[in-house]
Amino acid sequence: MERPELIVLDEPTNALDASGLELVYGVIREEQQRGATILIASHHDDEIATLCSRRFEMIEGRIHER
Repeated sequence: MERPELIVLDEPTNALDASGLELVYGVIREEQQRGATILIASHHDDEIATLCSRRFEMIEGRIHER
């Protein structure tokens, strides 16, 4: 699992304090800079919006780009 091309994260910031959030965000940014594709599922759109190059949402069972 070293240096994967695709990383899938499901609610990676759930129940984290401020220092935990910064740690997770830092790891995500490092992986992005390395060239990894990162898929993040989250109910907290405003929290992770700055980390995303593309955003999607599911509406009535269909995926739509925002």
